[in-house]
Amino acid sequence: MSAAASYFVRLDEHRYRPTSLTGGAWAAAEQHISPLNGLIVHAVERYCAGRGPDGMAISRISVDILGVLGFEPFALEVAPVRPGRTIELLEAVVASAGRPAVRARVWRSIVQDTGRVAGGEAEPLWGPERLEPMEPTGVWSGGYIRSLEVRPIGALKSGRGAAG
Repeated sequence: MSAAASYFVRLDEHRYRPTSLTGGAWAAAEQHISPLNGLIVHAVERYCAGRGPDGMAISRISVDILGVLGFEPFALEVAPVRPGRTIELLEAVVASAGRPAVRARVWRSIVQDTGRVAGGEAEPLWGPERLEPMEPTGVWSGGYIRSLEVRPIGALKSGRGAAG
């Protein structure tokens, strides 16, 4: 993917510059959190891969937005908070303009067969080939929204919806 078609440009090992495709839906000078959440997961996976196979996978992520993220370069660092062989807690911190702006806590746990306790799964979403596209910029603005291809499943309701 070219820099013009990507959400971020890597400047070095831990620093990134957002592109206009990260533009928020509420304020043109702010980033939308969704592309950054994806970058945080990518950074955590790179960090874990660099340590070698350990049989664990991400099981829970919580993200605290501590302030507005503009379009200036930012740093993204991942570090262990609670190491372990079967469960661990990592923290990813996005720092911009000399201050933490986003803090994500990432639990990883050992992968094991959960078939005995499986249940309550949601119905699978339809594939995009069965759905008509919708133009989301009529509802929201911003570079991130323009970068999406949205195909709603059923009628959208205020505050709720599903898309393939």
